[in-house]
Amino acid sequence: MASLYAQAIGGVARFASPRRIRIYTRLMLVAVVLVGALDAASVSRRPERAGNALGGDFLAFYTGAQFLRQGRMAEVYDLAAQREFQRRVVAPRKLAAKPFINPPHAAVLYLPFALSGHATGLALWWLAGLAALLGSARLLCGELDALRRLGPLRLAAASFLFFPTLAWLGFGQATGFVLLLYTATFVLLRRGRDLAAGACLGCLAFKPQLALGLAVVLLLNGRSRALLGGAAAAAGWLALGFRLSPEATQRYLRLGPELVALLRSDAYPGWGIHSALGFASLLLDGFSPRLADALATALCAAALAALGLAWWRIEWRPGSRAWDLAMAGSLALGLLLSPHLYFYDLMLLLLPLALVWQHHPELRDGRPLDGGALLAWTAVLWALGFLGTPLSLA
Repeated sequence: MASLYAQAIGGVARFASPRRIRIYTRLMLVAVVLVGALDAASVSRRPERAGNALGGDFLAFYTGAQFLRQGRMAEVYDLAAQREFQRRVVAPRKLAAKPFINPPHAAVLYLPFALSGHATGLALWWLAGLAALLGSARLLCGELDALRRLGPLRLAAASFLFFPTLAWLGFGQATGFVLLLYTATFVLLRRGRDLAAGACLGCLAFKPQLALGLAVVLLLNGRSRALLGGAAAAAGWLALGFRLSPEATQRYLRLGPELVALLRSDAYPGWGIHSALGFASLLLDGFSPRLADALATALCAAALAALGLAWWRIEWRPGSRAWDLAMAGSLALGLLLSPHLYFYDLMLLLLPLALVWQHHPELRDGRPLDGGALLAWTAVLWALGFLGTPLSLA
């Protein structure tokens, strides 16, 4: 078995030559731009066809922020009201509806990008997201020796070789800000600043499902100060949402079952969900949704058990090789616990990949040796990031 593994790793590493890497990444970029241009041209020629637009998901965030500006938070989860508002915003085009399903307090985060028109807000949103990505790169370059020689600009640019990063920007999503919060939480934990790290993690209250993995790690290790900081920050955001609109907050807290049902509706592109729930639903929903739920629950339980077993064996020594690699595994496994993990969210895997890069035995003086497991598994991850969604759709 070990011999077969070594042969497979060697084969992939030999195939991923520098020349092929340059060619395939360029082909990927051309393919993404071409498909986007064809889709935009199709929508332009047939405005009556509901389609997607570049940065289309930002429309949902813009909707929540505008409802806040207009004093309509009590009806922010009225999907019919949202559709009517979005119809007026994009007219005369007819784009696919993008429901605002974040917590009410998230509208405050999106508010600065809704103080002008939709197009201007989208441009500012993209700029802010790129700044968040650069901020993540600066934090990592300052913390990890293996990345320091690259510099933040080069590291941020290299992240676009991973297709989910392009998808994040193309969809107009918030993953760049999530990556910044992930990175800040990790760096603060590594520096022993647990309370501040927990407060950063608590700021993920606008996408709370993505905080589950790290919260479990802190709980398993009894990091009470970090848990306190996270609980305080999350409670503050929840209180802000309740202050903005008690009705909207209560409605959101009852949304859980409806959101899961939405992910499985014919109107939602469920093939793009990469969580344990998405995998189980894609595999078994046509046969038995209950069986799919059971499989998703079993997969999440297995992920939690793996996290528990890993941290039971490791001493909490931030910055050590064992601690960094355990955090890398926890970040990757923790993502699978989120019910909604769309393929642009896989951009968050860049952080655990950076941690593996920092400590991999094939590195000498910050430079990778030719071939080996690090290059092979990076190539596999890159290919799956690009091809996984089309294969699921097929």
